[in-house]
Amino acid sequence: TKPLTLTWVGELRSGLLKFRLCARPFGRKVSERRSKNELYCPTPYPMTLKSLLVLAHVLDLDVYFFDISKAFLHTPLLTDIYVEPPPEAMEKPEIVWKLDCVLHGLEEAMIELRRVVKSLCLRKNC
Repeated sequence: TKPLTLTWVGELRSGLLKFRLCARPFGRKVSERRSKNELYCPTPYPMTLKSLLVLAHVLDLDVYFFDISKAFLHTPLLTDIYVEPPPEAMEKPEIVWKLDCVLHGLEEAMIELRRVVKSLCLRKNC
């Protein structure tokens, strides 16, 4: 399969311009991509969360929460995905990089994170 290309995406945050390296999976064939059902990642409605918090309060349950907005970037990949280095890396044209972890823009990001969280929950019996 052809390696994916990378691009830099800039964003202004707190007066600073911050950049991140993102994968561009546009060149992948449909057969190489995941089905829509595999990519689906449910997001609860605010009212559902409020209802669960009220229920936890009534039943005197402990509630734990954490922010995973960037957690998926540290998720290891189980599949082999290769990318062309950005021009700034000044690599030879025949050199490609194999990703160890998920990058912004990869369809596999949430799938891999869900796999890791599920295995942790199964190990901890939660």
